[in-house]
Amino acid sequence: MKQICLWLSVLLTLICGCNSQSGTPGAADSSASASTARSATTKAAASHSVSALAASWTVFQDPAEQAFSLQVPTGWKITGGLYRFGPLDPRAMVDMVSPNGKTDIRFGDYHVPPFATLSTTMRQLGWREGHPYSPRNMAQQIVANYRPGWVFADLYGQGRFSSGCTRLNLKSMRKVNPVHPSGPYMTTTAGEVVYTCDSSSGPKLAYVFAETQLT
Repeated sequence: MKQICLWLSVLLTLICGCNSQSGTPGAADSSASASTARSATTKAAASHSVSALAASWTVFQDPAEQAFSLQVPTGWKITGGLYRFGPLDPRAMVDMVSPNGKTDIRFGDYHVPPFATLSTTMRQLGWREGHPYSPRNMAQQIVANYRPGWVFADLYGQGRFSSGCTRLNLKSMRKVNPVHPSGPYMTTTAGEVVYTCDSSSGPKLAYVFAETQLT
């Protein structure tokens, strides 16, 4: 049984003076260079927002099992750690909220389970995407087809941000180099997406990086 492993990094921040582009979400730009420039400008705005609020950094230690440590902005509200759903199902998540509450950075998401790929045999036995799969109660997996990192990033972003936005606009989606390289028996892909979000508290910027690994 092949499995799908995930790495997620998420940013949501309130922005001022957001210059929205005309046209429908996802429409092709007249120039590839224009699209790249807009994406770079959007991510630069997010980076500046975080840098302006995070004057110094401190170390967050997983309080559950001391399984990992992570540098986090000093003075921010930090929650999370390692969440264990089975002997072979640990899920890390760290949520970082700025003092003014306008920026939220998330590493990982314990709501996202490990996935078991939908094989031909499973289809013949009646399995479908979305079915829970827990072999020997070792992990709480979900049956799903493999999706490359940039596709999963968009699926995650829509599910994560849509409820908090009156309108969520996809500004860019692209393939990027994965953090973890592919190996002899695994395929690794990564991607990132950028959205603008119209909300009751003002315009927001959302960014998702996702890496998916088929083992």
